[in-house]
Amino acid sequence: MMLKMAEKELQTEFGLPMLISLADHIYSAIDRKKKNIQIVNPLYWDIKQLYPIEAKLGEKAVEIINEERQIVLEDSEATAIAMHFISNGKNYDSIQQAMNFTKIISDIISIIQYHFQFEIDQESIGFSRLITHLQYFLIRQEKGIGMMNISDEMIRLVIHQYPTSFQCAEKIIKYLNENQQVQTSLEEEIYLTMHIERVRSI
Repeated sequence: MMLKMAEKELQTEFGLPMLISLADHIYSAIDRKKKNIQIVNPLYWDIKQLYPIEAKLGEKAVEIINEERQIVLEDSEATAIAMHFISNGKNYDSIQQAMNFTKIISDIISIIQYHFQFEIDQESIGFSRLITHLQYFLIRQEKGIGMMNISDEMIRLVIHQYPTSFQCAEKIIKYLNENQQVQTSLEEEIYLTMHIERVRSI
């Protein structure tokens, strides 16, 4: 029931590995509750902000479990369940990778907001596209996949037209290089600049 609901909402199909993984997590969550063991999810708010659809699915899943098993699971279990939907639906290799990338994306959003001193509208299409771009950007870096080449003229044009967004992109690249050991190309920086420009122009 939960998977069918998630598949419909996320417009995807989950296979048997997802079913087994989710069932194992739910069994463990119920067992923790019986033993009064609490877990802390450091990405609780990041998940709710960056993946609102998956977070709501996690909350709905917890409601179903609570009703069927007559228990009250912790709120953190909802975002933990959401991570299963995220890791299986965003081309991540594992839940751990999804969690690592979620933390990095959250840091990048903080850099953008601090650089421009404004709050990004998280309901906007621009924000959604930025998150998707960052997900695939990090996957490309992890797998060593390069972006298509951009002409020198296009690079000069983007830097000239969007200087403050390019400066912000440079800050992000520096953070990735120094804190995440991620090396990026100028093409990636240019695409990132254009996505930053979109969210700040909303």
